[in-house]
Amino acid sequence: MPIINQNSKQVCFRIMYYGLPLSGRTSSLEIIHKKVSNYVCKELTHEIITKHRDYLYFEFISPNKINDITIKYRLFVSPSFHSCFACGHHMTLDDHISDIDAILDRVDGIIFIVDSQKPTLEDNIGALNLLKDVSHKKGLSIEDLLLVIQWNKRDLEDESIVDVEKLEREINYLSVPSYETTAVTGEGMIPAFKKCMELMEDRFIDC
Repeated sequence: MPIINQNSKQVCFRIMYYGLPLSGRTSSLEIIHKKVSNYVCKELTHEIITKHRDYLYFEFISPNKINDITIKYRLFVSPSFHSCFACGHHMTLDDHISDIDAILDRVDGIIFIVDSQKPTLEDNIGALNLLKDVSHKKGLSIEDLLLVIQWNKRDLEDESIVDVEKLEREINYLSVPSYETTAVTGEGMIPAFKKCMELMEDRFIDC
């Protein structure tokens, strides 16, 4: 559930950019940060959320409101298991799963960045299955998560990437909103972000 401050009439929605190492999570966050720079109330920074890793994030105040309620968004990138070793953090797989478990209590929407390159297909499926497994252990279904997918790196040569139709079959079996994106130019990332905001706001209003 979003964080609601009754005194200031403010609601804070939290969005996690989730995916494999080098999939485009950080690039996506940086692009959104530039696009909403007029409304940013915190620059890109790091904060320790779980005991194992810190997270890149920023906050901004939306120019829109829900009735008379001010909307704040907190966007952050989840670190991935494999990248921890490169940074000198000796995490175990159990540590990583523990972090994902803790993170799911802190997010209202997830933008899953899928690396479209052919060698990463099975790992992308594994990343989604991890969300599914952790959600199940928390008594949730993955269908309960507000999920948007970015098919990233669509600017690469056709022979090196999986076609979108196959990605939809193999990964998007939940039929959630999905967008073709390019981290280099930012193409498709704003529509994906706006859709995630829309899903969160609609759920909040329904509650």
